[in-house]
Amino acid sequence: MYSKIVVIEPSFILRKGIIHLLNENFPEIKIDEKTNHSVVSLISSEDNNDVLYLISIRIYVRNKQLLERWKDRMVFLTYKNMDIPYINYLKTSEEEFVSTINLALGIQSNESKDDDEILTESERNVLRQIALGRSNKEIAKQLFVSIHTVTTHRKNITRKLDIKSVSGLTVYAILHKLVAMDEIQS
Repeated sequence: MYSKIVVIEPSFILRKGIIHLLNENFPEIKIDEKTNHSVVSLISSEDNNDVLYLISIRIYVRNKQLLERWKDRMVFLTYKNMDIPYINYLKTSEEEFVSTINLALGIQSNESKDDDEILTESERNVLRQIALGRSNKEIAKQLFVSIHTVTTHRKNITRKLDIKSVSGLTVYAILHKLVAMDEIQS
């Protein structure tokens, strides 16, 4: 479990907005902020195993070779959809933001799920394919089912997990070991 979140974003307005949302929704977690100075030394320090990083994709790409090994403790801040854990700051609602952070922190939803709300094997297979960045058509072909079946499974997955974004589903799949980080396309 993470006890601290560090927001690494050069844009003052984005950084402050994200910090505001984090403080409002996660008051028990310490929030820190950085622009982009000495990011590599900050993340690579020995005393950061309980830190989750919300990092600008631009900073990550510039320092990718140095930061790659800590990728599993990062949620990327970007303006476009990606196949890795991310928050699209142009399209993500507050609910999706909180859901993505909850998943990254390993926090379960406040309402406990009944046993009948656990994903079926077929739904887990579809979720794995979603996390791998495949379209409904590609998933149907891969799993030898109809596109209608894939669509139904997707609806059931989002209802059961209460996660509506592909990024949130991807984070869920990673945290529940349905897919490994290195399998996901970047």
